[in-house]
Amino acid sequence: VESALVAAHPGATIRFRNLGWSGDTVWAESRGVFDAPAKGYDRMLALLGELAPTVVFIAYGRNESEQGESGLEAFKAQLAKLCDDVRASAVAGGEAAAAARAHESVRLVLVTPTPFETIDAEARNARLALYAAAIREVAAAKRAAVVDLFAGFAREAPKKRFTTNGVHLSDAGYAEAARQFVEAAGATLPERFVEQSADLRRRVVDKNTLFFHRWRPANETYLFLFRKHEQGNNAAEMPKFDPLVEEAEKKIRESVGQSEKRG
Repeated sequence: VESALVAAHPGATIRFRNLGWSGDTVWAESRGVFDAPAKGYDRMLALLGELAPTVVFIAYGRNESEQGESGLEAFKAQLAKLCDDVRASAVAGGEAAAAARAHESVRLVLVTPTPFETIDAEARNARLALYAAAIREVAAAKRAAVVDLFAGFAREAPKKRFTTNGVHLSDAGYAEAARQFVEAAGATLPERFVEQSADLRRRVVDKNTLFFHRWRPANETYLFLFRKHEQGNNAAEMPKFDPLVEEAEKKIRESVGQSEKRG
């Protein structure tokens, strides 16, 4: 998805930082690690403050949809709260950043989940449809944009399968998601993007791996959490990833520029 958005806007300087967390919910339940979920939620917002983004993609709903109708109102309320908290945290990110962008509002893009392709897909997608609708409602209320993968994939579903196991996207699924993200942004992918973008996608993965180690080090318990009294002094090493990430992102832009010349 990131590769596609960068390739579709070759003249722009776009920086992506992926804060996704496997199995997460709008309450940041997975991010609590050894703390309560609320602590993980606070850490997520604090990191947003450091990064001071101008656009934030928020993609939740699949895990929460397993609660069905009984969990719908709580999900909507927390998603709305998350939108408000994300905006407040991102704008407050550092005095210089906040001052420079005080007149701007951080733009939010809510993303609906892709449909299930499991044996019980009909029942699970019926529940998921309720949550996709809720995401659209919250987006309208919060004046956020929407990338509606649930509807988009449903339209394409009769043509091909998009997952490896009924849940997680396959290469074809990611290519389709990339296309839909780009079209939602008002652009189109270059011809034969998938076939010609292997080098670009490798560079994007390299950069994201560096950033992952920056914000989620394997020994974060010792660096930041309840054992930081043992090795917390080593947390000073983490910012040293930043120039490496910037250099990797420079290579991404160079890769896009070279592709443009070949095109």
